[in-house]
Amino acid sequence: MTVTYGCRNHLFLHSNSATPQGSELKQNSNSEFILNDPQGNELWKAPRNGSKSICAAIMNNGNLVILDENYNSTWESFKEPTDTILPGQILHMSSTLRSRQSETNYSKGRFLLSLQTDGNPVLYARSMPSEILEKAYFATMTMYWDSQLIFTDAGYMYIQGGNGRTFNLTKVDPGSNETFYNIARIDYYGVLRLYKHLRKDDTASTSSGSCPSSWTEVQGIPDDSCAGGFCGPNSICNISDGRTFYSIL
Repeated sequence: MTVTYGCRNHLFLHSNSATPQGSELKQNSNSEFILNDPQGNELWKAPRNGSKSICAAIMNNGNLVILDENYNSTWESFKEPTDTILPGQILHMSSTLRSRQSETNYSKGRFLLSLQTDGNPVLYARSMPSEILEKAYFATMTMYWDSQLIFTDAGYMYIQGGNGRTFNLTKVDPGSNETFYNIARIDYYGVLRLYKHLRKDDTASTSSGSCPSSWTEVQGIPDDSCAGGFCGPNSICNISDGRTFYSIL
């Protein structure tokens, strides 16, 4: 589950499931934090590890933390990323980001970023619905032991090994973090993109309450998503408006 910033200072929860609009995250009478759909059906429950959860708090970095009676963390959204990571968040080896199916469908999609146990971050496509991994279409080949993928508070992303070696993934200045919010997301068309959003927009919002500004792209990884067999065999790949589309022959 991931917490992201939205229009008019709203926060949004994202999970790798088809969570309908109007769903609620709440604490029940058994001190459990559960996500219910509008009909009250349970969609997700936070693990407690035998302890009693008493409260939840959203940290300044967007990490949603559930605390027990001793104020120790029992669950954190930063430890269960979906398709998005936030500044200050770290992916450890064996962690994955999984794309959604479409712009509006948050079920598990075809593409994933895996920080493998050899320290190499790799972008894969999966055959759907078989879930079979297809050929990787991006890898840094940074075989660092004890690697971490770090997304800094300043909006930069890099791989760091246990020996201190680093590999920078950010090639474009993301802008001042005093001016912009930043996120990184593996989009439903398979590109890992870094985005920024103005913290304060002086443009008046419309009478309908829509956002005066939106997330804008800083950088996409890989640069050419039509390379390396991204679209699979017997397909035609093309890029339009920064998005990758393919058709089966």
